[in-house]
Amino acid sequence: MNFIKATLIREKNVYTAKLYNQELKIPENYKDSIEKFYKGDGTEIMLGIRPIYIDISEPAEGQTISGEVYVFEDIGESGILTVQIGDALIRVELNPGYSFKLGEKVNITFDLEKILIFNPTTGERIKPNYSKSTK
Repeated sequence: MNFIKATLIREKNVYTAKLYNQELKIPENYKDSIEKFYKGDGTEIMLGIRPIYIDISEPAEGQTISGEVYVFEDIGESGILTVQIGDALIRVELNPGYSFKLGEKVNITFDLEKILIFNPTTGERIKPNYSKSTK
C-alpha cells in the first residue's frame, strides 16, 4: 500500500488533494465525510492506494501526477516501478514489457475509486458515503 501525505483544498464545493504542487480530485462519494473532517484549505490527509490501482499514462486532469523514476524492478510476471514525487516514493505494479531509465519523467494515474483516505493524526479511515439503493 502506498501512503501519501496531502492537503485538502475546496473550490466551488469540489475537494482536491494537493500533493507536492500537484492535485488529485477527491471522489464524489467522499464528499459528506470530507466535509465533516475539513478544517479549511490546508487540512492534512493521508491517501492510501495499492500499487495495482496506479498506472502509467498520459496526463488526465485531476487523476494524474508526475514524478521521476526512482527504481524499476522487472520481476517476470510484472514490474514494480517506484516513482519519486517530492520526498514520497510511490510504487506502481505494471504488466510486463516496460522499461525505464533512472530519473525519467513519468505520469502516473490513480484509479480514484480505489483511493482510501485517512486522518493522518489518528490513522482512522475517513470512509466514503455509499448511497443505499431503494428497491
